[in-house]
Amino acid sequence: MKECGGSVPKLQVIRCGVDLRRFRPADERDAAAGATGVPTGVTTDAEADPALRDRPASITCIGTLHEVKGQRHLIAALATLAERGISVCCRFVGDGPDRAELEGLVDKLGLGGSVEFLGQRMRSDVLELLAGTDILVAPSVPTSGGKREGLPVVLIEAMAAGVPVVASHLSGIPELVENEVTGLTVPPGDPAAIADALARLLADRPLRQRLARAGRERIETEYDLDRNAARLIGLFAGTAA
Repeated sequence: MKECGGSVPKLQVIRCGVDLRRFRPADERDAAAGATGVPTGVTTDAEADPALRDRPASITCIGTLHEVKGQRHLIAALATLAERGISVCCRFVGDGPDRAELEGLVDKLGLGGSVEFLGQRMRSDVLELLAGTDILVAPSVPTSGGKREGLPVVLIEAMAAGVPVVASHLSGIPELVENEVTGLTVPPGDPAAIADALARLLADRPLRQRLARAGRERIETEYDLDRNAARLIGLFAGTAA
């Protein structure tokens, strides 16, 4: 409306929804953290959360391997974490035209032992991966041709699964990932900011817990598939009448 002008139409916003019966905090995560809901696993410097020292933390990035998804900025952030002595394992899920370039960047930065490219995966595989993920990152950026994302569905799915998220402050993302409330947002294309956000989450267990809880609550309130489908049906019924 702001961009196109004209008379103000009557608008109803019905958000994309996910099945909350399938995407929910995994019991395995609670069990692995001593029934506290705390993810296990990072080997890092002295300022890190002592509860996260058993294994490298698991970071996941899901999406087509394409410029708009911003994976190269996450890879650069991983190199920064490595320089700080923070050990993580990052899995990229998806395939696309930039795969060879991204794999080359991983090799160039010496991250081959801590980064995996898993290719395309079935929904059941994604659910399993989210159950073992400590942080999900969506480092979206505008492309050189002007393309940009609206709101990556993977953010909705991860938050429904009780995974704290780091995402770019871009397009519709801040409507879901409210900085410091339901997740952490960073400027698009800023590897240093991504690295800082990840380091902060890995070192701060209460923050991870708070963001994960608030994220799940936001999904339950605004992104429930059944509830939003019922709203859409109601609007159609009202129009037909």
